[in-house]
Amino acid sequence: MLAAIAPGKQILASRGELVEIGGGAFRIPDVMRQAGCQLAEFGTNNRTHLKDYRNTINEQTALLMKRCIPAIIQHSGFYCGGQ
Repeated sequence: MLAAIAPGKQILASRGELVEIGGGAFRIPDVMRQAGCQLAEFGTNNRTHLKDYRNTINEQTALLMKRCIPAIIQHSGFYCGGQ
């Protein structure tokens, strides 16, 4: 889907959204790279503000990535979720 919608374009993703799923089989930055997209990271691992989105969006931005199913992600170590 990414290769069809945003080849060569920028996809914005908060650093807290750049996860590994499937027992390490899929890492979000690798999936974007394989699709020919440019990853633009912003925010921090534990907190992203609206101003972070505003400051990162530009003419090259094709998509904003937002994880839809946080329940399937297991966080380990320090995590401040839902705030």
